[in-house]
Amino acid sequence: MGRRDRPIEGHMPDQNLREPLRFGDIVGQELAIAVLRASLTSGRLAHAYMFRGPSGCGKATTGRVFARYLLCSEVSEGKSQEPCGQCPSCVRFSYGTHPDFFDVGKGQRTIKIEDSHQMIEDSMKKPFLASRKVFLLRDVENMTREASNALLKALEEPPPSTCFVLTSSNPAAVPDTVISRCQAVPFRPLPVKALVHIISGLRDVTPGVALEAARFAAGSVEKALLLLDAQDGACGSHTLLEEALGESPIVQAERYSHMDAEGQRQFLDSLGVDLEKCLELSLESQSEETKKGANEGNFRFYRDCLLSVMKAKRRLERNVSPFLTFAGLFFELRQLSSQEKRSE
Repeated sequence: MGRRDRPIEGHMPDQNLREPLRFGDIVGQELAIAVLRASLTSGRLAHAYMFRGPSGCGKATTGRVFARYLLCSEVSEGKSQEPCGQCPSCVRFSYGTHPDFFDVGKGQRTIKIEDSHQMIEDSMKKPFLASRKVFLLRDVENMTREASNALLKALEEPPPSTCFVLTSSNPAAVPDTVISRCQAVPFRPLPVKALVHIISGLRDVTPGVALEAARFAAGSVEKALLLLDAQDGACGSHTLLEEALGESPIVQAERYSHMDAEGQRQFLDSLGVDLEKCLELSLESQSEETKKGANEGNFRFYRDCLLSVMKAKRRLERNVSPFLTFAGLFFELRQLSSQEKRSE
């Protein structure tokens, strides 16, 4: 709880990670930025915000940028409309050591009751450096019921000088009582042009490669980067799928269930992106006659594998045992592969 990023020695974290510093650096989310700017300009800040939108569209990144505005002494005192980058708050934030900023849920599969209790305890203390405390709560749909109830109490009686910024890719899974106490900030899938711009700033790739990754990414920076990081192959990288089919499901389930939540999510995201690209390329590369005939089984195989991966992600989100989730996934993939071979 309250985890802060550790900077790489000798480098400003913002330069190394190329994290946006101001609202003007964020592309593709004009509506969300307009809502946040209006709150800052009017001086009527909500005690809690709900950033709602699909995964990978920049909710947490925008939350961190919003926190810069809330914590900067120049902005708080009305001397500037943009973070100055030089006051003690801005400097400490850049190094990931600001004592009044808490990034809750980063790298975790769920936010647990202990996290909520720690958050409430921290929120009751006076700000140490800035004029307020800011809590960024990631993926609140994954909070345990007990953690949600504790958060609700904090939202019903918000501590003074505290701002909660919640993010969710699945608001339907968040209790209505939590949502109703937050100001909604809508996020949308990033357009291809915005994705190309972001990708080009994060990876040294040609415009053509960036465009291809953006087209397949469905508005998600995470998916686009996974595509770029995948190994070359006939339809993306088959390495992950081949590994999944090449080892005992039990052995693999044992290995992946012992990974941390971030590692498990990245594996499933990578496998899902590979399969999505295979589906797209198989459709594009086939003639109308071929689509109706010989390669129809291939298409069904990739589609069914992708559905299995999506099901595994949902099971983890519902806190099903990681071992059972991965064992079920690898058994299903092996069964689908056997069915495809028999149909050849």
